[in-house]
Amino acid sequence: MAKKKIKWYRLDKIKKLGAKYNLILGPNGNGKSYALKEEILKDAILYDKKFMYMRRFALDLKGDYIYDWISDMFDYIKVLTGEDWNDIYVNRRKIYLCRWVDGQREVGPHIGTAFPLSEYSRFKSQNLYFHHMVLEEFLTTDIYLPDEPNLLQRWVAIPERHDPDIKVWLVGNTMTRVCPYFSYWGLDRVIDMKPGQLDLYNFESSDYGSDGKKKIIKIAVEMSENAGKEKSAFFGHTGDNIVNGKWTVQECPILPGEPKDY
Repeated sequence: MAKKKIKWYRLDKIKKLGAKYNLILGPNGNGKSYALKEEILKDAILYDKKFMYMRRFALDLKGDYIYDWISDMFDYIKVLTGEDWNDIYVNRRKIYLCRWVDGQREVGPHIGTAFPLSEYSRFKSQNLYFHHMVLEEFLTTDIYLPDEPNLLQRWVAIPERHDPDIKVWLVGNTMTRVCPYFSYWGLDRVIDMKPGQLDLYNFESSDYGSDGKKKIIKIAVEMSENAGKEKSAFFGHTGDNIVNGKWTVQECPILPGEPKDY
């Protein structure tokens, strides 16, 4: 029997929409995060367009968590740098290229920094120069921060002072349909999207362009597909979620008649 070909997720389609905010949803392990890391590393290393790696809480950025997030990209870093750099070094949440020479670490250029979404007040008056902002695991079955979607926009405003073309990426596995980003931002078609489908929302900004008209903010949403990688350890509704990206919230029966009839 021929081995099934794995089709990893690529950013090509969502990038063509030219949106400022980009939401990438889908099943576990289909290459969403890897493809995005390729994009931000390429821009950081080749064009000095640094990235912000965001997680909800400072706890998510402790110890080796930042290093582990990017540790699967060392071969790609070697390709981009002509093998000048082959590792990364993290110090005080700042991410640097590095290499080992005769057992000694040599630290190279700064390419990105990690920030906890919850610590906005610490950074709101600082000058942050970044071209990409990545919020991983934005969908959760645990806890969202108070007013989180609006908090994220306040974060975006900090680097946007210096780079109006900043790109914002939100990556998440399809978990619960109950998500404040969908309701706050009016993304009312997300829960009905099928694998492989893209959608684009256009919203008027509070800001005006040089033509005197309100600027349009684009939000792109992509429901990525299963990569076709074999996963044999999962079953039932949980298996459907992990393998195929099916939403985890159970659908409730709907009574066909009026409440007074029951």
